[in-house]
Amino acid sequence: MAITAAPTKHRSLDSSPGPSGNRSLIRAFQTFTQDAGSLEKSYGQLQAEVLRLCFELERTKRDLKTSLEENARMRRYFARIIIKELSCGVLRLRRERMRLCNSADGSLEIPQAVSVQSVGVVP
Repeated sequence: MAITAAPTKHRSLDSSPGPSGNRSLIRAFQTFTQDAGSLEKSYGQLQAEVLRLCFELERTKRDLKTSLEENARMRRYFARIIIKELSCGVLRLRRERMRLCNSADGSLEIPQAVSVQSVGVVP
């Protein structure tokens, strides 16, 4: 929104003749009042837009959180399915603890004395 100022003459109100000086002053106040009203309207529209964007942001954040949770659930589900279907045994090492994820045909035995350092990493 462009606000334009009314053209003004560069003479003081005291030096202008009575009725004409009063008309200039009245016009100046009318212009000021119109511009102030226009600014108030624009400010109200801006506040409404900010509020709309805040609600939209909250909805988007909520949708993103739901989507990330669903993706994590799906990753865990598919990881379990894939590991169960493997034809070989799978061990999961985490914080120096071993966990059997799939023993294939059940013949995989893990001795109690096995440590992470003795197992090694298979590329």
